[in-house]
Amino acid sequence: LLPAKHWNRRGFTDYNLQLWGSFWIKGAKRSIYFGGDSAIGPHYQDIVNCTGAMDVCILGIGAYHPSFMMKESHTNPEEAWAAFETLQGRTIIPMHYGTYDLSWEPIGEPIRWLREIAKAKDRSSDLVELAVGEEYLLQLPPN
Repeated sequence: LLPAKHWNRRGFTDYNLQLWGSFWIKGAKRSIYFGGDSAIGPHYQDIVNCTGAMDVCILGIGAYHPSFMMKESHTNPEEAWAAFETLQGRTIIPMHYGTYDLSWEPIGEPIRWLREIAKAKDRSSDLVELAVGEEYLLQLPPN
């Protein structure tokens, strides 16, 4: 369990008493970072300082508009890419977009924006888009 940045409230008097988290899944030859629900913050640098580079980063890219309300809980595609780079990721799998309308950005905007970023950085092949319910087989390196 690793840090994440998100507000929390389950009742009237328990504001931010529960913690949100992200996860590091470490195998013998590969590592996966599951970002959960998180805003951008210094915790990404703290994580990579503790774990080292990540092979696969699963990061949220949606529910960011209006930013005055969402910026403390979620990342937009640019922030998610910055987190991916901070984590020294090799593959990014975006999540939290295109399934239901939670915020004000157009439903297809997050993935289009992320594709543009990946293309501009000449890293389109590092972006893996999964359909709802699609599996991703993590390839292991040769021995």
